[in-house]
Amino acid sequence: MIDSPKFSVIIPTYNRAHLILETINTVLNQTFTDFELIIIDNASTDNTDNIIQSIPNQEKIIYHKSNVNRERSHSRNKGIEMAKGEFITFLDSDDFMYPNALMDAYSYFLNNSSIKFFHNKFEFVDCNRKVIYRPTFPSLKNQYLAISSGNFLSCIGVFLHKSIYKDIRFNTDPRMIAAEDYEIWFNVLSKCKLGRINKINSGIREHSQRTVNRYGFKNLSYQREFLVNKITKDPKLFSKFGIYIPRLKSSFYMIQSISKGQTINRFSRWLFFFKSIYNDPTILFTRRVYATIYNLIKISFESP
Repeated sequence: MIDSPKFSVIIPTYNRAHLILETINTVLNQTFTDFELIIIDNASTDNTDNIIQSIPNQEKIIYHKSNVNRERSHSRNKGIEMAKGEFITFLDSDDFMYPNALMDAYSYFLNNSSIKFFHNKFEFVDCNRKVIYRPTFPSLKNQYLAISSGNFLSCIGVFLHKSIYKDIRFNTDPRMIAAEDYEIWFNVLSKCKLGRINKINSGIREHSQRTVNRYGFKNLSYQREFLVNKITKDPKLFSKFGIYIPRLKSSFYMIQSISKGQTINRFSRWLFFFKSIYNDPTILFTRRVYATIYNLIKISFESP
């Protein structure tokens, strides 16, 4: 066990015994080795604990198994409480950290010591790590507009200094599943400048059992109104993001128009799309709207 590592890597998990070893190995095989790996098990009923206990490099691993499954926000919060690193970063138990991720993060901080909150780019891959999709990341010239336009940070490849992470906790409301990190980023960005490592150092494994695919689109309306109300009622947040509330609403409607995680008829999908344009007509000048139209047309032929 390391007393004061540079990085604490936090992995929440639940019944991912068939995937987690591959994820863990991508951390243990980092070229930068000053880290601790905190694994928070949400009361898995498979053999996750046996898998973890069989790993040779136990000196870097801190394993905590909860008695009750309470979703990943509780696990991330527990990981934050246990972390000793100068920085924390999160990794879901089905995703990948590329070999130089921590080395690049360390080098970035050495060269940008005033930046306490930064991220690397990520890509979507299949179970064989073949690239499926590489998202376009927005400019950080206006970080408030960037995050209001969508959660480009996700919760992978994001690094938070101890001066920040000791004061944050994820929302445990189950209706915020898949948007609990999005809420955090508004809070942090209202106080901190965001930096970027302009390199793909993380891979999100796309598969049907991803949390966002199972739950992420069921509560979009609630999540939209929750975030809008939070920004509206908080003077600090409103001073930074108030002007971008139309873009935030527009972004959520855009997601709802093409979401596959819920049953929506063709008419409702197009209604969501036009609500997106109505709330913020300037979104018409982004590449995203045309990609959405393309996907909407495809889905419309598949939907009743």
